[in-house]
Amino acid sequence: MKKVWAFHREEGKPFLVNVEDIAAQRHLYTPACPKGERDWKVDDKLTDLEGMVSSIWPKVAHDYIDLSDKHIRMALSLFIATLLLRHPSNIDQVKKIHETMVSVWEQAPEDNEGRPCGNILVKGKEYELDNPGWEEYKNSTEYDHNMFFTSLIESEAREIAELLMEKRWSVVVSDHPVFITTDNPVISENQERERFGLGTKGTFITFPLSPTRILCMDDKHEEPASQYYPLQKNAGAAFNQAQWVKAYRFMISNRDPGEVLTEIIEFSESLIACQN
Repeated sequence: MKKVWAFHREEGKPFLVNVEDIAAQRHLYTPACPKGERDWKVDDKLTDLEGMVSSIWPKVAHDYIDLSDKHIRMALSLFIATLLLRHPSNIDQVKKIHETMVSVWEQAPEDNEGRPCGNILVKGKEYELDNPGWEEYKNSTEYDHNMFFTSLIESEAREIAELLMEKRWSVVVSDHPVFITTDNPVISENQERERFGLGTKGTFITFPLSPTRILCMDDKHEEPASQYYPLQKNAGAAFNQAQWVKAYRFMISNRDPGEVLTEIIEFSESLIACQN
């Protein structure tokens, strides 16, 4: 069974771990209801998607596939979309949004039954608060938050996949293992906007396919699409720095993490020197 290096952001020394054991979290997508029952629908769909992607992954990760192939692009886009949506940190975001909404509506006028009432403006359009379920929403439980998180995976994945499909795809190739990954491997950046989304023009997305290949998605449609480019000197540290900065908890690498971190530090120092 293949082992890789893992390095936790806060817990000390690197350690070797089986690939299959990385980031395993039981029942993340199947929260138990108060009666103890679980709905496996989303989990089963994710398992089916992973099975489909695993059948093409050896070629995706190590070969020179046709990046313009519609079926391959859709499979990878949908897989990457689910990775974005299913990340455990999104549960915390769901809770924060809920807390914010409750705080906002508690300041609103009340109807005769003490429930908030009024309109909310979303993208220039007004919506009236549907308040009969206010108490239930206000007192949402851990189970409610987890179920909402799970429902987003199912409802939003296709829309995100379509945004990724519209990007220009290319792969950067290294002749030796250099790229790391993390427990938050899909990285989006935008050099022109501080606040941006996947659909914002100029958003650049990267996703490591293997230690020798990294998928890049951008909006440079004036450039040739579906290309494989050799990794430029010292560029591996730039890709790895982006991965490490956005890591949730740990780095995953075929190389000793100490070596990787040294390269990242040296790269950062060289950037600072150039700016000065």
